[in-house]
Amino acid sequence: MPRLPVVRDCTIVRKLPYDTTYREGPCLGAVLRLNRQARSDFLTQALVPAMRCAFDLADPGQREAMLVSVASAISSVLFWTITLFIHVTSSPSLVCFSLSTFLDVASTFVVVFRFIRKDSLAPTAENAILELRTTVIVSWSFVVLALVSISFSAYALCAGSKPRWSELQVETWLSIPALAIYLVIGMLQLQIGCRLRLNSLTKDGILSVFSSAAGVIELMGATSDIFSTTKHQYEAAWWLDPLLSISLSLAMCLYGCHSLAEEAKLGAKWWSLHFWTRSTNPVSVSRNVPEAIEKGQAKGEATSLAANSRK
Repeated sequence: MPRLPVVRDCTIVRKLPYDTTYREGPCLGAVLRLNRQARSDFLTQALVPAMRCAFDLADPGQREAMLVSVASAISSVLFWTITLFIHVTSSPSLVCFSLSTFLDVASTFVVVFRFIRKDSLAPTAENAILELRTTVIVSWSFVVLALVSISFSAYALCAGSKPRWSELQVETWLSIPALAIYLVIGMLQLQIGCRLRLNSLTKDGILSVFSSAAGVIELMGATSDIFSTTKHQYEAAWWLDPLLSISLSLAMCLYGCHSLAEEAKLGAKWWSLHFWTRSTNPVSVSRNVPEAIEKGQAKGEATSLAANSRK
């Protein structure tokens, strides 16, 4: 039987999609070698676009608006559930915080419904009317929240109600994560809303910032009560909590009334039933199409509409 030749070395070279060299030998095994240029091209062509597709604040769109609205809704539901679970209602700041999270849940779900469709930024009459209605609902949330908070805080201030020591601990531990989360989400909503020029998302972000401010007031009131507690003087600064809550509520009420007045000047008759039940008439809403929809036209999302207008 003839003897076969022995192969002492074998090198296999294969080209991969991102220009790498794969070498295989009997002694060294598998070696993957990437040169600098190939690594740079791979990061530029594959990883960077994938990261931008995930969440792009430089050029946001419907995906970014939807993600930040869902994050706001989840955080609002979480903190509202916590405030209902602990059953603490004697502190006006906690009442203000609980009501703000409840209204933030309601308004944020309205905003989520606004961006739930893929064509929510398309320059259509239906989107224009939906944007106006969402903006009015969020503006009314400011007014309703402010009036309810002023009522609870004024009652606590006149009655001289003082929180218990256990409630002060709950306020402290609840306010720290609340103000941080609401502030981050509110800033993201403001940035995306301003870039897209959407009043609904911008105002919902301002509502989240007000919720963060309510958490700051809650923390200030709790810490002042804790540090002022002595054997002879218990909670000397109990009035600071309701007083700051009233001040914040007045600012929210003024902002909500100003927003409603601005929408009325633009032609949104939100006090009439026709505003909430009318059909999508392009002629009636052509003046009120938001600039975010015009941005969609600039990107080419309204090519067919532009072609029809030229004809």
